[in-house]
Amino acid sequence: MKEFRCFGPPGTGKTSRLATRDVPRAVEKYGPDKVMITSFTKAAAREIATKKSRKTGRPIDVDPENVGTLHAICFRALKEPKIIEKDKELIAEWNSRHKALIIKEPGKSTLDDVYAGEAELVHNGDVMLNRLNIARNKMIKPTGDVAHFEKIWTQFKQETGSVDFTDLIETAIRKMPYAPGNPEVFFVDEAQDFTKLQLTLVRSWAQQMQWLVLVGDDDQSLYHFAGALPDAFLNPPIDQKFKTILKQSYRVPAAVLVKANELIEKVSQREPKTYRPRVDNITGNIVKGIVTPGQFTWRKPDSSIKLIQDYMADGKTVMILASCSYMLTPTKNILRQYKIPFHNPYRQTRGDWNPLGSRRGATSSAQLLSNFIETGLDDSYWNIPQLVSWAKFIKVGEYGLIKKQGKAGIKALEQAIENSADGLHTSRDVLAQILSPAAIQPALNRNVDWLLDNLLATRRKSIEFVVGVYKNYGIDAINNPPQVVIGTIHSVKGGEADVVILFPDISYEANQEFHKSVHGRDSVFRMFYVGMTRARETLIVANPSHRGAFMKAENYIDLKV
Repeated sequence: MKEFRCFGPPGTGKTSRLATRDVPRAVEKYGPDKVMITSFTKAAAREIATKKSRKTGRPIDVDPENVGTLHAICFRALKEPKIIEKDKELIAEWNSRHKALIIKEPGKSTLDDVYAGEAELVHNGDVMLNRLNIARNKMIKPTGDVAHFEKIWTQFKQETGSVDFTDLIETAIRKMPYAPGNPEVFFVDEAQDFTKLQLTLVRSWAQQMQWLVLVGDDDQSLYHFAGALPDAFLNPPIDQKFKTILKQSYRVPAAVLVKANELIEKVSQREPKTYRPRVDNITGNIVKGIVTPGQFTWRKPDSSIKLIQDYMADGKTVMILASCSYMLTPTKNILRQYKIPFHNPYRQTRGDWNPLGSRRGATSSAQLLSNFIETGLDDSYWNIPQLVSWAKFIKVGEYGLIKKQGKAGIKALEQAIENSADGLHTSRDVLAQILSPAAIQPALNRNVDWLLDNLLATRRKSIEFVVGVYKNYGIDAINNPPQVVIGTIHSVKGGEADVVILFPDISYEANQEFHKSVHGRDSVFRMFYVGMTRARETLIVANPSHRGAFMKAENYIDLKV
């Protein structure tokens, strides 16, 4: 087996290279069923596996069974065991037995999105389980309270016939000397964020293969909180001829690159890299970029609003980043106050970061309003699906739905949609059967105030912001992705924007880690390096926050802007 490492600094297109060049070569040589691809999300792994080859222009079509997160591949290979963190009944039973060690109910499956969000350690049980998983992923023996928790946790798993997420990897190491399907080539995307435990399994499987290709950037390792350290990616040492460093960034301008490098060079252990700043596609010149201080803090971001509005008017995208989600609350509130549309496309399950609503699943507030405003094929009359999508949320009354008849009419229309009945292109003949006489004209006039006044209370609050955005910016602002992204640095990894506003503060806990260990210190430097290198044109570093005139400054990293 030969181990290759491809280092891709920010914006150098490492995933694109992997998908369009390296994977197609392996498929061509060994076949689509002999290539395995793993990444941190199912979507990311599938994107790599289904891209078109740069050489042939044809889709790669790697066997789907060989594609996914490492946990998901192990889960399938181990015959889909019962996982405690995914099972509400098991969590409820644990919580009833161990009231001092309560664990939160399952959220999004981490089989398909390993680090779907920053860990919210609400309960004591969450804290202990997190500490245990960190120890296991670092392959160190837990001690003290964590060792005691491990004993109770292990006993519970044995009694209930269940496993946890970390068991998937540990069991595969013990019981599976070969990767499922016996592939010849193993591609690991974002390898810098795999833990020592995970890379132990990867390298164990790779012993039976021809190639192991680790693709990542140790400088962008972010998941220290989950037990991932770039050491596992960088060690053991390999010959330089098996290393590739991508040298051209298609994102980062010169000024930002200089500032980001000043920070990342403080890291104690890293692979040295030199890469070039972004080049303008039209002129062929290096993009200079801007790094500037912002005269506001995360606690008092008011003066940032005018900046954001000006950038939006110029057609720029703006990304607002902090190390912790609570540091974004004041900015989030003021964006809502000014009815400025914002979102976080990387964390669509967080409603507070996506007030226009997700484009997935149930009708979002933005979709509801858009369907109400848009016209159908028949002049000002909606088609039936459009009508039902908003009318089912109208309350009964003189200016709303006809009592009893209105709701019955909507149910009949829903059935007609399900049956693909004739006449779904227009609501002309059914509108008067649903809406009260006083409601018909305001609805046909697309009166959004009428809509707001007559929505059910369960929908009104969520749509008020959307209506404000529509009044400020028009229909395109609710139909298209917002220009403003808000989130933690962890949440936007891989993302970019024309302008990045970065708050330099860190939490008390992070500050403790920063001063306690080299790993803690390095992880903070890497985090802000990732935040800085999201910028395509301008980086604005806010002032650190102060609690008061006579209080000590908030913990922060001096980025020297």
